[in-house]
Amino acid sequence: MSAENYGIIVTLPGYDWQTATPEQCAIHTKYSNPLVEVGKTPERYGTFTYQFSASVAAGTRTNILTVDHNLGYVPMHTVSWSHDFLGAHAGFGVEYGEGNCDVVPAPYNYMDCYTTSTQFKIDYVTDPASGGGEASLAPFTFRYYIFSEDGL
Repeated sequence: MSAENYGIIVTLPGYDWQTATPEQCAIHTKYSNPLVEVGKTPERYGTFTYQFSASVAAGTRTNILTVDHNLGYVPMHTVSWSHDFLGAHAGFGVEYGEGNCDVVPAPYNYMDCYTTSTQFKIDYVTDPASGGGEASLAPFTFRYYIFSEDGL
């Protein structure tokens, strides 16, 4: 590898990192980084904490965050989350997506993180087979970023 092509390369399955083109890579530093718009209202990134105040019935969807981005297209986003239960670290995760990505805090129940052409949302979804959600869970802390094409 020479100095002019130094960087990070993560190829798609079946491609050699030494010969892969940028189009054959999941990450390639010849492409610009995803950009997050700053100074917008509401902000297109942030951290928030959500505490369930009551049990959630099985087979329901509860919106816990909505951010209006109004970009006019479905942007890529990333969400990380963590929560503690009874003083012990109980879970964490990072999801990247365009459209939907699911953060799974418990079997059968999950956080559905998704974007539309106008909004970014996080919904808590309980499966009908799960028996519902736990109100006793410790607060969930989320950090999210909504990426845009030009960062302006």
